[in-house]
Amino acid sequence: MTEPLVDKLPEDLTAEQRQYVTDLLQEYDGIFSKGQYDMGCTTLMEQSIDASDSRPIRQGLHHHPMANLDIIVNQVDEMVRHNLVEPSASP
Repeated sequence: MTEPLVDKLPEDLTAEQRQYVTDLLQEYDGIFSKGQYDMGCTTLMEQSIDASDSRPIRQGLHHHPMANLDIIVNQVDEMVRHNLVEPSASP
């Protein structure tokens, strides 16, 4: 999976430098993203928003140009499908 990265290395690297970088990429393969939606997860931290007793502020939706709606819907669907975001459960 490191081949695309190795292929993008500068041409002026020596064979020894190229091998060193290749070895590093293979050794730490697990920390590199494999795709656009491969962002990983952590259990080391949890995010929460404390709104105390404040009531939600109701605002109208922000409208986007019609030409962008399909793109926005597709991107949000992809993020939901890859568990990067989840539908809101707030009022």
